[in-house]
Amino acid sequence: QVENLYLKSLLKEHRGRINNAARAAGIHSRSLFNKMKRLGIKKEDYR
Repeated sequence: QVENLYLKSLLKEHRGRINNAARAAGIHSRSLFNKMKRLGIKKEDYR
């Protein structure tokens, strides 16, 4: 649940831009995308 909230706040801060959010988190954009998919988070909800 903490990961879910963290990813949502990152995406909100970076307006759904996966590359920028991943860079801020210090992970690869593909890793972020996979985490989002696993948690059911859609980038469109943060644009």
